[in-house]
Amino acid sequence: MTQPIKIAYFIDTIAAPTGGTEKQLLYLLDGLNRDKISPHLFCFYQSEWMKNQTFSFPVTYLNLHRLFGPDFYKAYKQFKQVHKTEQFDIAQTFFRDGNIFGTAAAHWAKVDKIISSRRNVGYWHDRLHLTILRKLEKWTSYYLSNSQAAVDMTIDTELADPKKFKIIYNGLDLDRFKQIDQTTKKNQREKWNISNDDIVIGTVANLRPVKRIDTIIHCAASLKKDYPQLKFVIIGEGGDRSQLEALAKKQGVDDRIIMPGSLDDVVPALAVFDIAVLPSSNESFSNSLIEYMAAKLPIAATKVGGNNEAIDHNQNGLLYDLDDSNGLRDALKLLLDNKDKADKMAENACRKAHDSYSIKIMIENHEKFYNSISAGAL
Repeated sequence: MTQPIKIAYFIDTIAAPTGGTEKQLLYLLDGLNRDKISPHLFCFYQSEWMKNQTFSFPVTYLNLHRLFGPDFYKAYKQFKQVHKTEQFDIAQTFFRDGNIFGTAAAHWAKVDKIISSRRNVGYWHDRLHLTILRKLEKWTSYYLSNSQAAVDMTIDTELADPKKFKIIYNGLDLDRFKQIDQTTKKNQREKWNISNDDIVIGTVANLRPVKRIDTIIHCAASLKKDYPQLKFVIIGEGGDRSQLEALAKKQGVDDRIIMPGSLDDVVPALAVFDIAVLPSSNESFSNSLIEYMAAKLPIAATKVGGNNEAIDHNQNGLLYDLDDSNGLRDALKLLLDNKDKADKMAENACRKAHDSYSIKIMIENHEKFYNSISAGAL
């Protein structure tokens, strides 16, 4: 019997299973066929969330709390010792610091193939990290991205070889969205004091500048006269909360804005939505966007990053230009005034989500990729 491919995965930590990359990594590690793939996760440190978890795969904590510090070499030696026993065939790295440490450690430990993940559009890179990542390109066998937008950004900023890239789109547990029904909608609306006659426009996002939640509040103000039945639900938490609450009050729409914070399960919230929006200024490939599609919601999203790959404008959603100050408002008006068209786009979106973005498809694509690498077919 063929031995499973042994893969070492590097990430700084998993703070919670709700983050985009963290969620995808956990889905992958839990779902890989153990007869084919043997995963081992290496984390810089143990988060509070991880302390209370039992994992279906081995986890090693490297006690590396600062990338450029005295513990770097100790962490490398620890990985090298595990590799000496396990003999990993592949190393795969995640996030900026994980990409730097994991690539260097795997190369020095003589892991045969190294995959470096690029899962956003690089707005968090500074000059120092870009310089390091460019130098690490020669040790990187492949780059794995979740969108063409992330590929293009990496090639442009890191000067990476285009031939090294592979795209595997995110996948989610789409069966969860089958529970959405009128009862779920009614119960959740009652919790938030939303009537059945209200039209709800919603988003799920961290409350930070890149998500541009302020545009939703400005939209609420510009639409309140013509659409008095509109309510806006913003699911998420973050440093911008107080500013957004102050803005809603200033714009006179604080009675229309509902901000319940983060939710462990967004499905009941999506049951409340009539329209979903994604106004971010940067996206590689949004898990929230897939969730909106799977929930069969009409969608308005910025024409950035992977949004262009998931949404076919006027077919399964609407895209608007980031620099169009009225883009979101106009898209919402079109959806509100053309219910038949909005419903058709929502049906198309749901179909595409199930055809392209399930966990099963995502895991199968990873396994095919790993097998091709192992067989020397790439």
